[in-house]
Amino acid sequence: MKVAVIGQSPKNPYIYYCFGHQHAGWTSGGISGKLTAQEVSANKTDIDLKSFPPERF
Repeated sequence: MKVAVIGQSPKNPYIYYCFGHQHAGWTSGGISGKLTAQEVSANKTDIDLKSFPPERF
C-alpha cells in the first residue's frame, strides 16, 4: 500500500507537499488539501501528519 506525502519540505520551508494519493485522489484529495492548508497557515491539523512525512523522499 502506498501512502500519500503531506507536509513541509525538509529542505525549503516555503514548499509544502501533498501528493501520492494513487487511485484514491478524488476521494482523499479534498481532505489532504484541508490538512495542507491547516499546516501552511500554522493551525493545528485535524490529524497528526507524522504518517505522511516528506522526508521519505
